[in-house]
Parts: sequence; structure tokens; C-alpha cells
Amino acid sequence: MKKIIYPILLILILVISDCKKGTNSNIKGTCSDGILNQNETAIDCGGVCSKCPTCTDGIQNQGETGIDCGGPCGNCKILYPDSGLFGRNLLKLSNDTITIKANTWFSALAILGPQTAIRVRVSNPQGIGINWWFSTSLGNWYFTGIDANTQELKASNSLSFKDVEFGFQTTNNGVVRFEIFENNSTKVTRTILIYWFS
Repeated sequence: MKKIIYPILLILILVISDCKKGTNSNIKGTCSDGILNQNETAIDCGGVCSKCPTCTDGIQNQGETGIDCGGPCGNCKILYPDSGLFGRNLLKLSNDTITIKANTWFSALAILGPQTAIRVRVSNPQGIGINWWFSTSLGNWYFTGIDANTQELKASNSLSFKDVEFGFQTTNNGVVRFEIFENNSTKVTRTILIYWFS
């Protein structure tokens, strides 16, 4: 009887040991197997693997087009320097309304990251025709005349843009409205009204 029991016990021990090996090999996994396992917090990252990428880790990863922006993160920011080649950057102005003397010149300067766009609608809210001036050297801005009172400048997908010079008619008083639309939004991001006096 003992002779029969020992081989059966030996077989059982081998089977149990084999099952445990199979189970352990399934649990182990790797940090590149495309499976959420081994205490990872997302597939192949977190836990025993390297940190999972985020939109705040200061690294351009996970299909981002800039550092922590674009791709799965939000749109990259548009930067507006304080001034450009021709003076104060009118796109940077934070006041809703400003008053200036006629014959004052401004820059229109935006620095765009990947997957960003800007549209600036320039109009006369009084509806009496265009009474401002801007340089014909538009750099990478694209110009469109909408009607007798409205023009638009557009720019997108570049790391920087050349400056555009804006000036205002010297012979009479006037007003101009700048509406800034960021990243293809149909809602105005910011509106600036400029009144000038001769």
C-alpha cells in the first residue's frame, strides 16, 4: 500500500508545483506587455513600472505636441509679449477700453505653439468705414477683408510670427474694436476697444 501512495503523492506535488509556476508567470508580467497587471495604475505604467505620463509632468510625452499641451492634453497657450518691433503689443492689452492720441503705433504680435491658432477681427463699431492702418508686410498673418467696416487677421501652427504694425488715422477721432479668438473658438476670448483723438 505504501508503495502505491508515495508515487501518487509525488505526482500531486509535481502537479501543484506546476500550477503555481503557471500562476506566478501570469502575475509577473512586464512594463511593456500592453496588459494592466503587476500593480500598475495604468497599462504598463505606475506601480512597479515608471510613473504614468500626465499633462503636468513637465515632459513632452503621450502624443503631446508641446510640453504638457496638445494631443490628449488641452490646447497649447498662445503667448503675447508686452511689445514688438513697432511698440506696445495691442494683443497683450488687458484693458477693455483704452484711449490714445492719434498717430500712435502698435505691434500685433502672437507667439503660437503647435496646434494653436488665432483670429483677430478688427472692426469699426460706429459702422463708418475703416479708419485704421496696418502694414502690408504681414509676416505669417493671413489677411481677409470681411466688409467695409471689418477686416480679419489669422495665424496658426507656427512657433512664432512676424510683427504687424497698426496705426490710427490722424485727421479725425475714431474707434476700433479688436476681437481675439483663440484656437478656432467661435467665442471671443478678449475684446479691446481703442479710442483715439487727434
